[in-house]
Amino acid sequence: MTNLNISSLLVLQSTLLTDTLMGFAVALILAALCGEYLYRKLGWPRIMGYVLVGLVSSMAGIGYDEASLPAEFRVVMDLALALLLFELGVRINLKWLKANPWLIATSLFEASLSFAVVMLVLHFFGLEWRASMAIATICMATSPAIVMRVVSESRAEGQISERLTLLTGLNSIYAILATKVVMSWVQIGMDGALLKTMLQPAYALFGALLLAVVLTWAMLHVVRYFKLSQENSLLLIFGLLLLTTTVARVLQVSVILVPLLAGILLRSQTDRPLIWPRHFGTAGGILVALLFVFTGLSIRPQLFLTGGLAAVALILLRAGAKTAGVVVFAHPSGLTLRQGLSLGLALSPLSAVAFSQVVDFQSLLPEFSGQLAPFVLSAVAFTELLGPLLVLWALRRCNETHIGDVD
Repeated sequence: MTNLNISSLLVLQSTLLTDTLMGFAVALILAALCGEYLYRKLGWPRIMGYVLVGLVSSMAGIGYDEASLPAEFRVVMDLALALLLFELGVRINLKWLKANPWLIATSLFEASLSFAVVMLVLHFFGLEWRASMAIATICMATSPAIVMRVVSESRAEGQISERLTLLTGLNSIYAILATKVVMSWVQIGMDGALLKTMLQPAYALFGALLLAVVLTWAMLHVVRYFKLSQENSLLLIFGLLLLTTTVARVLQVSVILVPLLAGILLRSQTDRPLIWPRHFGTAGGILVALLFVFTGLSIRPQLFLTGGLAAVALILLRAGAKTAGVVVFAHPSGLTLRQGLSLGLALSPLSAVAFSQVVDFQSLLPEFSGQLAPFVLSAVAFTELLGPLLVLWALRRCNETHIGDVD
């Protein structure tokens, strides 16, 4: 009887340790502890700890690749991204572009330069032009998740912080639209359906814009008739964003473009900036933390062997292109050289938007996306670990952070 009980306990222990849910729960606990340690002891962004634990857990066998990501994880990632992108959009004032046209010149140049550099680098590493172009469009975008989280956590305020959020929002739009065009071009080469593939980018853009208008209309009513600090208001906002992302996915419209456009439209309809709770309260903060843990869990160690070297070259040259793109127009746009260099480096991180776009390629063009994943996801892993620290350093260098008070 004793041997039977011991055997049963060993089986139960083995089951618990290998159970995916148990492993995921342990990963979340370690992520919270690691993030808090880095923040309190070193003053580093907490999200570095979240990603680090996710990556280590993935190396230990607890994780998923971009093709087999469970639907529940994808819903959480979509909602967390929607929260961050909507929050980012609300901070973008289009009137600023009219007052300072050099900002749009800076945005277009840094995005175009990074696209060209990444495409040429990857083709040098042996990728065909279509794959190189697809990755280059994805890499145009700066990580909204990293930027918003670091700016919020460090309580950054000032010209560089505002330009960073503006340029991040704009190059994210460019990347999403350019990716749709490249997807259509690749499909033309594979199945020859010219008319169908030409209409897809137009459908994606106008569909996203229509859903954004509807979401903006709903959010305007929330702003006018509810107090944003109330729990009920936040519940309503969460529900609207979740409903919109679900409808966008059903209609095959960009899930990440809709909330960003809605935030920009909402900001343009109001006379003064809207004061939102950080990441829409505690629940939103938890979703954002989960986003970084999930991204780390979704990156397989094998990807580093396939695309690690090219990913490092991609990261360095892309960072140089974005910095050069900003510095060229720094003086006419009202920045010093020091500020221009800091802003350019802060635009370097590549993150969850890139991951989401790779997943879209996986669902639509599985035979083509295998060429993308090793390079993009390896670059995502490197920049998610080091990118937050680079953004924080750039903001500190411009004296815009206020992280003395631990939150």
